[in-house]
Amino acid sequence: GDVYRLPPLKVIGAAAKPAIERVARFDDGFQLMGYDLALPPEGLYPGSQFQVTLYYRSDAKSVKDYTRFFHLYNPELGLAAQADSPPQGGINPTWAWVPGETIVDTVTLQVAEDAAPGEYRLFTGFYDAQANAARLGVQDEAGQPLADNGVILQTVEIQAK
Repeated sequence: GDVYRLPPLKVIGAAAKPAIERVARFDDGFQLMGYDLALPPEGLYPGSQFQVTLYYRSDAKSVKDYTRFFHLYNPELGLAAQADSPPQGGINPTWAWVPGETIVDTVTLQVAEDAAPGEYRLFTGFYDAQANAARLGVQDEAGQPLADNGVILQTVEIQAK
C-alpha cells in the first residue's frame, strides 16, 4: 500500500534565455525569468491560436505539484483564452524541479470564437489544485506582492473578424 513518486530523470543543459525579460518570484522557491510571444503575423482574431513560452528558474526544492494557469483576460470583456496545466504538460512537475534548473514551458492558447475585440492582458501564475485551487503568492523584482497572485506579461489586442 505505500506509494512513492520517483522524480523524472533529467539532463540539465545550458540555460535558455527569454526574448522578453519579466522577473517575478513565486513563494515556493522559483521565479519567472521572462517569456517569448509568437502571435500570428495577421494579428489576433476570434478563433486564432498563438504561443507563449515561459522561462522559469528553480531556486529551491519544492514538494508541491502546482498547476500553471494562463489567461487572456480583460476585466470588462471577460476571458478570451485559458490554458491551465502542469508545466511542460506534466512531464516535469514542479515537485521535480531542482535548484538551478531552467524550465521552458510552451503554452498554446486559442482565442474563443465569441471573444469581443479589444485589449486583453496575458496573465499567468500557479495554483495548488489539491488545496482548493489556492494561488501561489508572487512578487515583483522589488519584492512587492502582485495583484491576484499572478503576473501580467503584456497587453495584446484582439481584432474584429
